[in-house]
Amino acid sequence: MQITLRDETGRVMGTTSFPVGRVEGAGLRCVFEFEFTDAPEAEFYTLDSGRRGELTYSVAELEDRGWHVGIDIGR
Repeated sequence: MQITLRDETGRVMGTTSFPVGRVEGAGLRCVFEFEFTDAPEAEFYTLDSGRRGELTYSVAELEDRGWHVGIDIGR
C-alpha cells in the first residue's frame, strides 16, 4: 500500500510504501514505521493511504506529537 504526503493545497510532496511491520501488545497491534524526509514546509500535511483514508495535521499538531503520527488501518 502506498502513502502519499500532500500539503494544504493538495500538492503531492512525497510518496512511500508501507514497510514490513512488527507486532506489539501481545499481537493486538501491528506497527509500520515510515518517514518522509526533505518535505517542503507547509501549513498542513495530509497523509493519504488510499482507500483507507486521509489524516490531516497542522504543523503545531505535528510538533506536539514529536512529528510522529499513527494510522489505524483496521482489519
